[in-house]
Amino acid sequence: MPLYCKITSFLYEPERVAIIQTLDNRDSLGIQDLAFLTDRLRETAVNVLPESHYGIMTTESIVAFLGSQERAAKVCKEASCLAELGRMVSADYVAQARIGRFNKNLTIKTELYSVKKGNLINSFTGESKNISGLLAIINEKAPILFKKLDKRLYSVKLSTEPSGADLSFDVVSSSCTTPCKVELPASNVRITADLDEYETADTTISIKQNNQRILIKMKPNFGFLYVKPAYLEGIGKNEQWSLTLNGQSFYSLENKLPADKYKGELSHRCYEDISFNIVVSKGKRQVFDMAKQVKLKKGGLVLKAEKSGEPVFVNGKQVGKTPFSGSVPLCAVVEVGKSKEKVAVELEYNGRVEYTHEFEYEVLYKQGKAYMEGEIYDPNRAIEYFTATLKIKPDYHEALFDRGGAYSVRWPTESVKDDQDRAIEDFTAAIRIKPDTSYYNGRGFTYYLKKNYTRAIEDYTAILKIKPDAYEALFWRGNAYSSKGNYDKAIEDYTAAIKIKPDDSRYYLGRGEAYRSKGNYDRAIKDYKATLEMDSDDNDWAIFQIKEIEKIRQMKK
Repeated sequence: MPLYCKITSFLYEPERVAIIQTLDNRDSLGIQDLAFLTDRLRETAVNVLPESHYGIMTTESIVAFLGSQERAAKVCKEASCLAELGRMVSADYVAQARIGRFNKNLTIKTELYSVKKGNLINSFTGESKNISGLLAIINEKAPILFKKLDKRLYSVKLSTEPSGADLSFDVVSSSCTTPCKVELPASNVRITADLDEYETADTTISIKQNNQRILIKMKPNFGFLYVKPAYLEGIGKNEQWSLTLNGQSFYSLENKLPADKYKGELSHRCYEDISFNIVVSKGKRQVFDMAKQVKLKKGGLVLKAEKSGEPVFVNGKQVGKTPFSGSVPLCAVVEVGKSKEKVAVELEYNGRVEYTHEFEYEVLYKQGKAYMEGEIYDPNRAIEYFTATLKIKPDYHEALFDRGGAYSVRWPTESVKDDQDRAIEDFTAAIRIKPDTSYYNGRGFTYYLKKNYTRAIEDYTAILKIKPDAYEALFWRGNAYSSKGNYDKAIEDYTAAIKIKPDDSRYYLGRGEAYRSKGNYDRAIKDYKATLEMDSDDNDWAIFQIKEIEKIRQMKK
């Protein structure tokens, strides 16, 4: 809230104002007309001037000072100096109108004098064809004439820019500190404002009305320096430049400084140091734009990855492929791979760093493989790592295949049916990305376990289209055909597998089973015996089947 101050040095005792009888130098108007004009002047003075400061003398009091009405008329007419006449009636101010003629028109001249100083304070003139016109002139101009004497105190709201200045009025100190309210007389008042770090403001203001607002703008004894930061390609933008001026450190890049010459130094972890000279002037804001001088600190980088040909990015722009070798900004963001994985390498200024990047998805994938193939066998943990791998790289078909394999073998920990379905989903996704025979084999085997022999046959057939001599695909397709009761097709596949790999007892055992199911016991026994010759784990089953066939033959006899 503004401080309210009352300037008591401007209080005045009421002063006497004498309105002297209007004179007519050419006797153009009658006594009553002149008296009417005089009364209108007196009435205007009463309305304009505050009663607390001014007393308007009546005709009777003026006559009383001069002795009689006749003497008063004579003195008023013969007085050569209106101020002298005022002293005769003990007035502080005196006013009188005089009527004349010009080009057949009536003229009026009204003057207001200070009795004490004898100087003219204000006046007005005018002309008209008749007395009504003269009255209109008085009505218009007399208020302005008497307002010159108005000594009323007006409430004034004072502020400075900036605030906090101490004010003085007409060289008189006050308790007012801006913003504040003061009472001042209707006059020209000299105001001075003092504020640390600013020049003293000295101004004269015309006080004209109540609630007048005055703003004084202070002139600073200092200036501002703004160092405009610059960053190339946005590098290091999250770190501020360090500034020293004449050896003194500054936290901010915009500072209020005494007017002087300065030597500046700028430093940044990502940029070459910058030196500059600048002059700070009073009331001015100097700007140093470092854009033309900014240079990046750089270091050499040799970047490798597990796979060659991976794209290398520096601040989002591709600059080459792995293995990469080149000069890189010290604080740049280095990324590698289509997924733009960030490379956690620390470069050395004017040095050379060699770094081999391992993709995060590769790390996770290897951890998953370790749980499937390492000392600690845990399909559930493997699935977790394969899933984390696929969140980063959804098209990593190796992870899809291995997760499908983990689902296939982790039961009975989880529902067998659900895991088989999950495995098929992963194998299918891997096949869409890369139609590899291993992926078809995984899905085909899972369909076989689910007893969906038709779909299993389709997948093994797809393998054989890619690789016709895939004997395992022939074997498992033969098993699927046999499970469906299509023994002839099964025998064809087993026979083809035996031709490619004649030392695998499973193929003979499978064909023997198909022959037995068809009732061709001789061919079945022959394949079972071929199995026995290989001394495999299937021997017991082959012996059992031979005995079963002999029992069947005995029963038929």
